[in-house]
Formats: sequence, C-alpha cells, structure tokens
Amino acid sequence: MLFRSNGDVQAYWTSIGIAPANHPKVIVKGINGAINQPNSNDGGATMENTLDVEAIGGACPSANLTIILYIAPNSFNQFAPLFNYMYSTNITVNGVNYKPNLISCSWGAPEIYFTSSQLSAIHSIFSTMANAGISICAATGDYGSNNGVGGTGNYVDFPSSDPYVTAVGGTTLVCPNNVYDSQTVETAWVSGGGGISAIYSKPAYQNNLSGTMRMTPDLASLADPNTGVVFTVNGQSMIIGGTSVAAPTIAGFLATICFKQFLNPFLYQAPYSTCFHDIIRGSNGSYYANII
Repeated sequence: MLFRSNGDVQAYWTSIGIAPANHPKVIVKGINGAINQPNSNDGGATMENTLDVEAIGGACPSANLTIILYIAPNSFNQFAPLFNYMYSTNITVNGVNYKPNLISCSWGAPEIYFTSSQLSAIHSIFSTMANAGISICAATGDYGSNNGVGGTGNYVDFPSSDPYVTAVGGTTLVCPNNVYDSQTVETAWVSGGGGISAIYSKPAYQNNLSGTMRMTPDLASLADPNTGVVFTVNGQSMIIGGTSVAAPTIAGFLATICFKQFLNPFLYQAPYSTCFHDIIRGSNGSYYANII
C-alpha cells in the first residue's frame, strides 16, 4: 500500500475550504519491511491510501486530528501483525507518542478466502481493540452480494464481517438539484458488499434482527462511483467511489466527536427513526433494503 505525500492531501483539504491551520497532521509508517514508493501504476494503491486520508481529514477538519497511515506487506498473513502493531506500538515523532484510538480499514476479501488460523488471530486482536474502546470501520466491498467470488452464492467481506468491526456499506444518490436536499433519493448501491456471515454467529447487539449469524453492513455511506466524491490524487482531481470511500468517511465523522468506544452496541441501541437516515430502497443483488 502506497501513499503520495508531496502535497495531495493538503491541496485537497484546501480546495474544499479547510484552512491550512485546520489541516490534520499526517504520519506515514511502514512496518515489516514495507516502504512508501507511490507511483501511478501501482494497481491503485496510491489512490486508495490517498483518498482514505483525504476522506478522514475532510470529514474531521481539525489540527487536533493526527492520521497515521500504516503501510504493510499486502498479504493475509500480515493482517494480524499489522493490527497488533497498531494496538501495541507507539509511533514517536518529535518526542510525541501517537497510537490510534479509531481505525479505518478499506482493505478486505471474501471471508471464505481466509484460513481458520488467520481468522482466529485477527479476531483476537479485534476483540482486544474493541474492549479497549477502539472502533474499526471496515469497507464491505464493491462487488455486491456475491463479493466477486463467482457462481450464485452470497459471500461477505472480511474484516467487515467480524463482530468486533463496524461494517460500512454503500449507497447511491439521485440529486435533482445537485444538492443533498428533500428531493434527494438515497438507495442501496447495487455493488455494495454485505450480507450474512458464514463464519460468525450473530452478536448480542444484533439480537433484535432475525437469523442466527452476523449480518452486514452496520452503517452505509455514499459509495457509487457514478455519484462519487471528488478527490485529488497525483495532483489530479478525480471522482472516486466504492465502500473504500464510505468507511473512512464514517471514521472521520466519529473522529469529529472524539468517539473512543466500540461503536456497534451503541449503534443498535439508538432509535433509528430519530438517529439515522434510513435506507429503505435498492439492493446489492440478493439482499434488499427495507423497513424493519
């Protein structure tokens, strides 16, 4: 995972009206031999990491916010060590120690692709983090209910399917006035990941929902690239979508209220009719948005 650190995020934040004095601090940290070597032909890694940082800082425009971008080798076996490092290791810059209390994760894969030992190791550190009051916002994927596996089955994305993670799905917008107003229609994004886990039982905070297994997403935000968000990558403005945009957006909103608890139990206790904008139309293939 790579990141272009020569001014994209600062130029972006300024372009959307955030004064330089309110720009968040950005720290780039490579672990386990990974280094930051961004380029325009890296399979989208530079774009992914840049939009994550821009989205978080755009949603929480504060000089009191420090965004740590961790860069690690891109393999399933590196995932547990990365999160253990995040939780246990301070990053020291100019004599100041930093460690995350809120995490955004846009990386994932169908949960059936992970071994039981990989899932167990990752689930263990997620449990530790949740009990320490750390929320992890994870993207549910961009390939609908099938999640790109193929065939006719339905498969959810991990780590968003883990019960100790806040799974963030995607929506699409129809804005006749090009402004989010009373005429705007927001529906489920057809390519947004989400569904029923084949591995994790239904957590206690979902007891009011039917079924016996963990269901995702927990929240959703704009993700359709056709109604996406403008970002600055490699000095160029581009419209980008995906639940990789939705997850850091929700994380940024949580940062604005300095939220330092595991979100999900609070999320499901809140009255949806007064606390949320309910998505009651659309589908991601096999699953349909509706009123419960």
